[in-house]
Amino acid sequence: MTAAGNAGGSDPAPAAWRILIALALIGAALGLAWGVADQARYRATATVAVESDSQGSDQARLERFAQRGESDEVATRAAGLLGNDIPGADLLADVSVRPSPRGGFLIVTADADAPDVAAAAADGFQRAIVAVEGDPLALGAAATIPATPFENRSAPLWAAIGLAAGLLLGLIVVAVLRLSRRHRAVPGGDPAPGAGPADAAWSSGFPAPDAPPVERGGDVAARFAERLGATVAELHPGPDGAIVSGRDGVAIVPAAAPDVGMLADRLTLRTAGGPRSVALTAVGAGADAVGLAAALAVAAAGTGRRVLLVDADLGDGELAGRLGVAPAPGLHDYLEGFATPQAVLRGIEAGGGFAAVPAGSAGPVARVAGERFSELVGRLGRAYELVLYAAPPLLGSEDADAVVEVVDAVVPLVGPGARPGEADQAAELLEGISVETVVAVVR
Repeated sequence: MTAAGNAGGSDPAPAAWRILIALALIGAALGLAWGVADQARYRATATVAVESDSQGSDQARLERFAQRGESDEVATRAAGLLGNDIPGADLLADVSVRPSPRGGFLIVTADADAPDVAAAAADGFQRAIVAVEGDPLALGAAATIPATPFENRSAPLWAAIGLAAGLLLGLIVVAVLRLSRRHRAVPGGDPAPGAGPADAAWSSGFPAPDAPPVERGGDVAARFAERLGATVAELHPGPDGAIVSGRDGVAIVPAAAPDVGMLADRLTLRTAGGPRSVALTAVGAGADAVGLAAALAVAAAGTGRRVLLVDADLGDGELAGRLGVAPAPGLHDYLEGFATPQAVLRGIEAGGGFAAVPAGSAGPVARVAGERFSELVGRLGRAYELVLYAAPPLLGSEDADAVVEVVDAVVPLVGPGARPGEADQAAELLEGISVETVVAVVR
């Protein structure tokens, strides 16, 4: 319609106004929907009484107790005290401990997406602080379930923001269309002489599709590890090539089980001194990061540790099928504010029992990167002794960068089909990130 009118020499102003109005209305509608669908936040408060010493209970003394109240030891004790069908659900809340300005007690505050979770988390940390510290601390007032949220997005405000964003986008579109009309007679540029698909492939750091690999499997992993200053651990999958498969909701570890156990020990995933958050990411063809993450979760949970397995590969979402659990709601739904912590957690009975979070109702356009994911990683680190993230493949996904940058340890899994160019590019992406072990899939 617009193009035809312009070609005939008519005034383009009405078409421009229609574009502005349409985009403004779309922006306002999207903003309103975002504000209405937002998950409210609830806050609950409990107190811990602090007996005064012979010299009186000063503020500095309360500050020290408050700092110890937010320690990993207290979080682990709280996890043990809170009973829940899925371990850790009540701990997916923001918990803070601060001294009362009037002295004499500590204030334990918990923020969560559900009122009962907020109250349970505040009470759990209150009891955990007293259990860990003992005298001179004692239980104070218990938390009550909040009736109203303390924080929620304003639907009218977000509608106004959406309206402004739509108008801005409309102005940009109108400006671009007018520029394109002015330069319509200018022919498009030809490709650079000699440039073609093969040149593009080589310039990106990858071999051309028909170029045979120089190295394969373990050799590429060794080259990769050398560049990172890491060691290589070999993994030998079972005859079917799978590390973990799903059957009746239970993770099955086939012939690779001995390798997985030794790898878990090598990565110190079954001891208290190991990392609390670990990301596994694939490099090259034949690397099953989701399967290895699930196998390591089974191995670590078998020692009685509180383990959580998270599928952070939103564009793929294989974990739910592997473990035989519902794929949604999951991580994507939680990050978008459409699901509570309890809704995304799944209880898995394999090993000693662990929790899992599937990718959720996401597609190839879903993204992990963002402040909400970074906050979630920190929160999960307080609720669980070990959190394993099945990250997207390291090459070709910006989400992989978002995951590996916020965890304690990164474990690249180099497939038997990896090429030297892929290893080199992956090593550049991991520059500055601590990688101690590279896993090579050897067949």
